[in-house]
Amino acid sequence: MYFYGEEIRKGDLALERGTAIRPAEIGFMASLGYSSVNIYGSPKIAILLTGDELVDIESSLTHGKIRNSNGYSLKAMIDNVSAVAISYGIIPDDKKIIKFKIEDALKRADIVIISGGASAGDYDFVEDVLEEIGAHVKFSGVAVKPGKPVTFAEYHNKLIFSLPGNPLSLINSFEEFVKPAIYKMMGRGSQNHSEFPVILRDDFHGKIGREKNIYVKIVKHGEKYYAFQTGSQCSNTLYTLTRSNGVVIVPKDYGSVKAGSVLNGKFIFR
Repeated sequence: MYFYGEEIRKGDLALERGTAIRPAEIGFMASLGYSSVNIYGSPKIAILLTGDELVDIESSLTHGKIRNSNGYSLKAMIDNVSAVAISYGIIPDDKKIIKFKIEDALKRADIVIISGGASAGDYDFVEDVLEEIGAHVKFSGVAVKPGKPVTFAEYHNKLIFSLPGNPLSLINSFEEFVKPAIYKMMGRGSQNHSEFPVILRDDFHGKIGREKNIYVKIVKHGEKYYAFQTGSQCSNTLYTLTRSNGVVIVPKDYGSVKAGSVLNGKFIFR
């Protein structure tokens, strides 16, 4: 038998702002007599992939071409945070076309993600286009590895992220910069994974000057966590990610770190 006031009393907070609405919350609200509540909508996120070198995954590779993996990775990451992806496909390295696509995406989406065209190559037009359309660039370039060439801009309350074209850099940049923005837009707070001490079981090489996210396999033995090498940390490598379940965070004033060192780590893709 259920007694009125047994679970919650008058004046108590039933659900905090930002609570995810799961079946339990729906049932709880129904028990309190609420047939509807106001919620944050799922943001629409446009995906623009630039580069003459890109071809669809079903195409045969020819000299100088690479398959479009970033479009599929971005779509999966956007789906994973319950946002809505709008794909513009592969866009050639043509400044007029890139500008047209960005302007159209800003009409349709809340967040625009541009992959490629953010470094210093001859055909990297994105920052020029952002300036031409009047976007307010907040920062360009970050002291993070992988993922240095990241640009973030605002345009009439819309967010624009220009991310690196290298696959590992793109995924790391999405996790570090785009996902927190999506969660905030959805009223969910930062949702950052908790960091905890991790003991390195392998040496890791790097340079001083940038914070480094080293993708590893984290294993718990007893009450301690250990990090194991999973492969190359090159920014164009995806295979390493398929074998990893976490990252070890190497501060920017550290270079190479030795096995046995204790650093902060966190689980990923959960």
